[in-house]
Amino acid sequence: MAGERRFTRIPPESTGDRVRVKHSLDVLYNTRTNVIAEDSQIRFTTSGIVGTVIRHRVDTATTGLITVDLDKNVVDSNALPQQSENIVALSSATQLAKVAGGDPIDVFANVTTVVGYDDQYNGLFVDRKGAAAIRFGEGEATLDSFGKLRVSNAHIQGDYAFPQGVDTRLWTVNEQGSATITHDAALRAVVLTNTPADGDLAQYTSDQYHHYVPGVGQTTIMTVALGDTGKTGLDRSWGYFDDANGMFFRDNDGLEVVVRSSVTGTVEETVIAQTDWNKDTLDGSSDINNPSNVALDKTADNIYWFDVQWLGAGRIRFGVYINGERLIVHEYYHGNRFPYPNMQTGSLPVRVEQRNTAVVGSTSQMKFWCAGVLIEADIDITNLGTNFSVEVAGTTSGAGETFIGAARPAGLWPSGDVVHNLFFPKTIGLGAWDSTAGTAAFVKVSIYQSGFISGGDWIQKANTLFETNLNGTIAVPGLKIAEYFVNASHTVDASKTFTNAQNAVKNKADGTQQLFYFTAQKLVGANDISVQASVSAKDVPN
Repeated sequence: MAGERRFTRIPPESTGDRVRVKHSLDVLYNTRTNVIAEDSQIRFTTSGIVGTVIRHRVDTATTGLITVDLDKNVVDSNALPQQSENIVALSSATQLAKVAGGDPIDVFANVTTVVGYDDQYNGLFVDRKGAAAIRFGEGEATLDSFGKLRVSNAHIQGDYAFPQGVDTRLWTVNEQGSATITHDAALRAVVLTNTPADGDLAQYTSDQYHHYVPGVGQTTIMTVALGDTGKTGLDRSWGYFDDANGMFFRDNDGLEVVVRSSVTGTVEETVIAQTDWNKDTLDGSSDINNPSNVALDKTADNIYWFDVQWLGAGRIRFGVYINGERLIVHEYYHGNRFPYPNMQTGSLPVRVEQRNTAVVGSTSQMKFWCAGVLIEADIDITNLGTNFSVEVAGTTSGAGETFIGAARPAGLWPSGDVVHNLFFPKTIGLGAWDSTAGTAAFVKVSIYQSGFISGGDWIQKANTLFETNLNGTIAVPGLKIAEYFVNASHTVDASKTFTNAQNAVKNKADGTQQLFYFTAQKLVGANDISVQASVSAKDVPN
């Protein structure tokens, strides 16, 4: 009869027919010495059986029963655990217990399974909490760090690419020893190069400390390729971090993820080796620890990502995009475990670095293409923070531009920490007066960013983190970012100039203070003109 291969029959006509069932194994244990956690992977050392604990019944402090979901290769082999063999954790080989007397029991569940039409081994996965794994053709729907479905309303804080060269306007370059940071024009990438010498360091850090908003997830994404598979004495790190805090991938003759923190008063790191990643080891083993079946090639250009809940106790996730799919490799959990936060702050820079900790066998390279930092909500950072104002004033001299005054963020907090706040000028009030003639005047006021002012007195305005200099000299000209023609008085909408977090007024990543300054040029008349500027701004703390 045609079509009989699409179904099976019920007894008595079913001798030899097979209906798929779900198999697990009940194993009694004794001599328990460590915690046996549900959803953990275990191995029986003598038989070599590998599986996942899906149920744990505790009978006494040292005895009980575990139900094990066996690795698919073990199911096919019909192997069984042996009495008295050791049960160990798969990742660490930590001794957990021994197999007790009595034969393990094969348990078969007759279940209704949603499977693929062409392959009955491709079935719907439901986790132990009853959640079905639903995905689209290009991967699972993604959730932000707080579990909200990701849609297209994230707000970009940092947008970094290097098509034309090494960016020194938005990044701090730190080259130590004979290390260099250069640009590959063909690849459009920043290249970090170390010689074999001990102490070489090439470090590239964004000047922006990306403002963290409590209760809103934050994601960092970047593309990096290593020049080789790793060397003894060479550390390569890339991620969202600085010297004191952060989260990053590191290749230290082996790949790992790191959470760095200074909450105890000293810099400490939680390091998780690739073999211990709890979501996907990306080692190509195709076992239960490598559900993607992918082997990560560190020397290829890969897209790495990190997201953080922070709030001091939130989850941190590390991941990679492979073949368009967003893979989570490890989740770090901090809440309900420690009496202190996971890091001092969620506001951090993007950094890539290559550091020689000893003499290395050969020259080393690391390539960095681009990075982005996103807030998982439609929030305009420029409207956050508190209001304050600073004022500068001076008198034109001669026919050219005259320095009127400069302003910059303070270098340090009272605690001694570097000020990494973002400052957004909102309005600038300008006035010009001919005191000799007793009349209003017509001048051109220009605003420059960066440069260097020598001499003069930097005075911090009370109750602010801003300081001004009215009597210095322009030693190194900055970049002109705006100019205005003022007849008597004029109020400028500065938000059209300082439009986003990247062009905010801020210090460099290494603490070097960045300034902006004013010049004025009289346009008519012979008399010198008194010029004033009052800047109203937002101070967004980091």
